[in-house]
Amino acid sequence: MVPLTEDADVLACMRKYQWGHLAMTYTSIAVLVTLGDDLARLDRKSIVDGVAAVQRPEGSFSACIDGSEDDMRFVYCAATICHMLDYWGDVDKEAMFQFIAKSLRYDYGFSQELEGEAHGGTTFCALAALQLSGQLHRLDAATVERIKRWLIFRQMDGFQGRPNKPVDTCYSFWIGASLCILDGFELTDYAKNREYILSTQDTLVGGFAKWPQATPDPFHTYLGLCGLAFTGEPGLSAVMPSLNMSMAAYVHLQHLHEVWRAKSKEGSEDNDLAISSAVQHQLKLTKDGEAIATTTATTSTSPLISAQ
Repeated sequence: MVPLTEDADVLACMRKYQWGHLAMTYTSIAVLVTLGDDLARLDRKSIVDGVAAVQRPEGSFSACIDGSEDDMRFVYCAATICHMLDYWGDVDKEAMFQFIAKSLRYDYGFSQELEGEAHGGTTFCALAALQLSGQLHRLDAATVERIKRWLIFRQMDGFQGRPNKPVDTCYSFWIGASLCILDGFELTDYAKNREYILSTQDTLVGGFAKWPQATPDPFHTYLGLCGLAFTGEPGLSAVMPSLNMSMAAYVHLQHLHEVWRAKSKEGSEDNDLAISSAVQHQLKLTKDGEAIATTTATTSTSPLISAQ
């Protein structure tokens, strides 16, 4: 082994041999899909092999191969990666389901780790991972209704992440998306949710904060806009809840899956999502809108890039 004597050499080595991270892999692929990329430059099998390599015996996932926290956040990241790449490889979906099922708490929210406290963010991660892995149907009807009840009770004006906690703009997405997955978002108070989100907007510099009078940031701005999109706010694109991307990006992803399956038969229709009626409606509107745009454009490079 060649000794590294200079700080620059150490940094260069770290950059070259840095291991992958599930959260960064998820967001990178999602950004590429949103930009209309065909993902042809990705080694889909190797990426999923990397996902399988960080799965723990109890079904959860670590963020990276060199050891890290392993919990529901990375279960979600693993599910999104495999779904977007239309390939599950050696990922143990049954073990993943068992981990999620054991994380359902007495009050019917999901915890970040076994025996933890139910939380809005990890409830989203659990439900989305189940949907993306084709296992949402394994929750019986009574359990689904109790989960909906826990989620609906998180609304004050905006939404809180846990009982007895203040509301926070970001939970308009985490709780809202969870209810969209379970086809229960229509049970919320749209007007109160909208009023709270807009109350956190900084009219001078722009953006949304977690609370009124707090400093706005990109994280709460993005999730606040997603929360408004769920209510049908004019001027905002529809959002695909479980993948946390625009519906237009999801339409493009569906097209990629169709192309891959036609070429290699590697994918599986089992990877198709069982989505709620409300999300199906938004998906149809998005597809119809793109069909109209395609017929009026003279040229087109991708479903997400209009003619120049």
